[in-house]
Amino acid sequence: MGPGSLGPRPTPRNRTTGLLTSGIPLRPGPGLTPDPRDGRDSLCRVIPWLIFALVIVPLVVVAFVAARRRTVAAEHPAGETAEDRAEMEREFAESEAYQAKWRDEDKARHDDSS
Repeated sequence: MGPGSLGPRPTPRNRTTGLLTSGIPLRPGPGLTPDPRDGRDSLCRVIPWLIFALVIVPLVVVAFVAARRRTVAAEHPAGETAEDRAEMEREFAESEAYQAKWRDEDKARHDDSS
């Protein structure tokens, strides 16, 4: 402590009760009840969360649903005929057969090199 210092500041106390104050303004009347005007502070803290819940979340849900519909529409084109589906199935069967053949050849190649 420097020259002219009176020491640490005393903790503020309520003049009528002598109790330590919490910094919350008290309204006049019986008992020590918080001032109702402090509700504005809590409301100011809640407003961004309300905006988030009522605006952002529905926008994200709408975007997800739109993306899902686009994916489903791309997987099942409206003009697809039975002939197109049969062609696709034939191509898948050919690729599966080629893949099985390639696995067998690769397995034989690795068995020979060991």
